[in-house]
Amino acid sequence: MLILITLLNDFSLIAIGYDHVTPQQTPCVWNKSALFFISTVLAAVALVSSLILLHFSLNSWDPKGFYSQIGLGGLSYGQVTTSIYLKVSISDFLTLFSARTGGDWFWSHRPAPMLMGAACFALTISTILAVSWPSSRPDEVYALGMGYRKPGALPVFIWFYCVVWWLVQDLLKVLAHRAMHRFNWFGVNNSGVLVLPSSALDFKRSMIGKNPLHQHH
Repeated sequence: MLILITLLNDFSLIAIGYDHVTPQQTPCVWNKSALFFISTVLAAVALVSSLILLHFSLNSWDPKGFYSQIGLGGLSYGQVTTSIYLKVSISDFLTLFSARTGGDWFWSHRPAPMLMGAACFALTISTILAVSWPSSRPDEVYALGMGYRKPGALPVFIWFYCVVWWLVQDLLKVLAHRAMHRFNWFGVNNSGVLVLPSSALDFKRSMIGKNPLHQHH
């Protein structure tokens, strides 16, 4: 399943190279600390949401558990496996759509048709596989398609769950960007700023008095 995620999602992510891009007003300079910070925020939300879903799934037989309360109780272990597969597949692409807009909301910049097409293709195939996966033990881990047993609404819930957490993820990303720029964490406000050496500054000052425009004023 990890190989399928790599083939479907990561291969389709190549389409990001054809995405719409708004050029910056200053030279693009890699601020690795800032990138690592935002990446950590995005990854932390994806990780926490996956662990929470795993807890709901493994606890589905508890009459007081969340799944039982909303009518999704009684999952087999195979359904738990395919549930997590589908969740990771969806979150993978949704995280991309959040990350691609930088510090803006995900809806602020329309993605290119090729990127949207790649996402629809990969996520459709992943959903079909998660629903129809035959009863098997890949790498000795039991897997069973969610469509072979009740509850039939489980794939729909996972999609809804991923979209809700995507909104949370995008909100935290925007807040992280704003905090980073407000307090100039990692010197992010200095990225791309042209810094002149002292010799150039001395030359600039010496030329001010010789410039006829400056003398006229």
